[in-house]
Amino acid sequence: MVKEKIKNKENEKQQKRLHIINCAERIFFAKGLELATMDEIAKEANLSKGTLYLYFENKENLFQEIVCRGLKYLHNKCQESIKNGENGLEKLILIGKMYHEFSLHYEDYFKIITKFQPSEKDFTEQNLYPTFQEIRKKGTQIHQLISDTIKTGIDDGSIKSSIDPLKTAIIMGAYINGLVEMVAKKEQVWKNIYQLKGEDVMDYHFKLMRTLLAP
Repeated sequence: MVKEKIKNKENEKQQKRLHIINCAERIFFAKGLELATMDEIAKEANLSKGTLYLYFENKENLFQEIVCRGLKYLHNKCQESIKNGENGLEKLILIGKMYHEFSLHYEDYFKIITKFQPSEKDFTEQNLYPTFQEIRKKGTQIHQLISDTIKTGIDDGSIKSSIDPLKTAIIMGAYINGLVEMVAKKEQVWKNIYQLKGEDVMDYHFKLMRTLLAP
């Protein structure tokens, strides 16, 4: 009986924590980290601000929960995307296309992830917030997945053997992220001046990838 009560109480605590995260997500999606406040999140959750602080030290920690959730979705999408590729290079192209689609269909998570810019201090502190460690883990897993896909391409002959998998994965991640953001910001301008659609730019990017990486 006592164990059951303890278990129920722990479940209630976890449910309330999840409720706070879900409410915070709506506020962060609408206002961003800088403009969002713990008062607004407490109001959205129909809880006192003091109750929020029992679960989260500050809004930055809550923001990290949303970043982590977005990265988990992204990682899962990456894993799903490579199932249909015939070889390493095609799998790599599919990851890139999936990332672009993620930015369109999960726009709020994409913005949250790209907005998250931890400082050097965040990476070197010994007592990191647990969710920050999970964010690092997910980011590393995504880079590793891309790197492993490149290795697969080298092994099956679809990617040049001179390519460094890890360095290429990091460069590709930074490049595709910047390109996707640029397309989102400049597509209307390109349409007006060059009659060029964002999808045309992305398609050409993937053709360049094939040219640069194929033997």
